[in-house]
Amino acid sequence: MRSTQRLGERSIVCLLHGVSSWRESLGPALPGGAWLASLEVREEAPLSMRLVTLYTKTYCGYSKRAKEFLSERGVEFDDIDVTEDGSRFAEMVKRSGGRTTVPQIFIADRHVGGFTELVSLQESGELDALLGTEGTASSPS
Repeated sequence: MRSTQRLGERSIVCLLHGVSSWRESLGPALPGGAWLASLEVREEAPLSMRLVTLYTKTYCGYSKRAKEFLSERGVEFDDIDVTEDGSRFAEMVKRSGGRTTVPQIFIADRHVGGFTELVSLQESGELDALLGTEGTASSPS
């Protein structure tokens, strides 16, 4: 679940366990009665899961397959669409050491590569270790 409450110009992200409302997580107003500008509330992934980021393009079959591959295994990921976003594309190229093809996949800030490398990690048994899902049912063979 992801919900956003806009309150001004600043923003913070809170990972919450069982908090019923964003105001409950903020507590009282800041000195002078000001509230924080924006708060994004989302359920926290299990501690065993690590942040996965995919840079993708909407028309790319390998991007689609990478997203399906991770979704089938219950892995949450951030999908950054670089189809028409030059600044995010430049970010991807910089993070990936100059690679310009998609998808480019990162697990806990480690550059994995593309879809083929992702599948190779699964086949070698390394993917579960990177994701922190060894011994769980979230990674079917």
